[in-house]
Amino acid sequence: MPCHATQTAPHFVALPHIKNGFRFQELLGHAEKENPASFGVFVLDQGHPLSYDKFPYHMFFTITEGEVIFEDRDKPESLHLKAGDIAHVAPDTSIRWSSPTSCKGTYIHLKPLGDHEYISGIY
Repeated sequence: MPCHATQTAPHFVALPHIKNGFRFQELLGHAEKENPASFGVFVLDQGHPLSYDKFPYHMFFTITEGEVIFEDRDKPESLHLKAGDIAHVAPDTSIRWSSPTSCKGTYIHLKPLGDHEYISGIY
């Protein structure tokens, strides 16, 4: 069947820790050469800012609980996102993100499922 589904709630409980209170897990996606994509869930704990220089691909995300502050490190711009908000980060954007409350959300990365090379760039 070309349609796939998965429950997200159980995954929020046991997300693997990445760095400084940031946890995420890919749940669905594919690695087709022309249009790679992966979908997953994430949690960011309160008070743990993270950064990435020159994010390697498009990222779309939705905040489902709490709030997050996303900053473009190359420009004096920031987004204060709350539950229900969606956002896009373009490739080659240097970003910093943090949460004043902690937050949960979902994301789509336009990269092959299982490609975790970018994780080493998070600081």
